[in-house]
Amino acid sequence: MAKFTFDTSRAPLVVCTFPEDATTEECLQYGPELGKICRQYKNKEMLYVIDARKMGPTGTSRDKRAAMAEGFNKIEADFEKAVAARAHVVDGKIAEGIFTAFFWLIKSNLTSPRKVFSDYGKALEWIQQYKK
Repeated sequence: MAKFTFDTSRAPLVVCTFPEDATTEECLQYGPELGKICRQYKNKEMLYVIDARKMGPTGTSRDKRAAMAEGFNKIEADFEKAVAARAHVVDGKIAEGIFTAFFWLIKSNLTSPRKVFSDYGKALEWIQQYKK
């Protein structure tokens, strides 16, 4: 099982690749790891892409999604300050529904634009319009 990876080499673009599967502990660490990156940005400079295609059309278990949401809720204020826009790359329409449920779980009030894609290239193209 692999953990979430964060590619910051094309800053301000940050790409998080979700693993095919992750332990509950790794899911709990998603928020704190993302929070460290977010605190490096201010004034909505960061462009955030989640590449969740490896998770497949059904994503991960409810317990693991809840663990990710728990960690994310703790860094939501940092995320809000840092992120200009976010794109989610998923494996089809079923995964899109799972991501909708994830956003419901985190009870988010995020203001940054968000769009879900099944094409990675289109996600990168779309998010560039928010680069400062």
